[in-house]
Amino acid sequence: MTSELPDFFTIPEAARILRLTRNHAYEQAKRYRDTGGAEGICVVPFGFLLRVPRAWLEAQAGGPLHLALDIATADEPTIEPDLDQPPDPKPPARRTRPSRRRSPQPDDLQLFTTD
Repeated sequence: MTSELPDFFTIPEAARILRLTRNHAYEQAKRYRDTGGAEGICVVPFGFLLRVPRAWLEAQAGGPLHLALDIATADEPTIEPDLDQPPDPKPPARRTRPSRRRSPQPDDLQLFTTD
């Protein structure tokens, strides 16, 4: 069973398809809205949400998109732990700050006496 790509993508999804950074894609979406569609990434507003039409992405690519759905909609890659390596036996040492307390001086006032 093949997965159908959605008709509209979020701006971060479209950025991954276009191989742009997320911030640059948002800048281009703003430019599209500011110039009345003359420049930038085409976006369609749905209330407060902005979506990029698949048809526009296909027009930019010059043909249909051939992407796996998980590539287009996947989150940023995560780093998987290396299971071949044993875990580190000792956690890293915790950095301590020097004490702000000063050493008592002989002429300091004592509130409590310990005799």
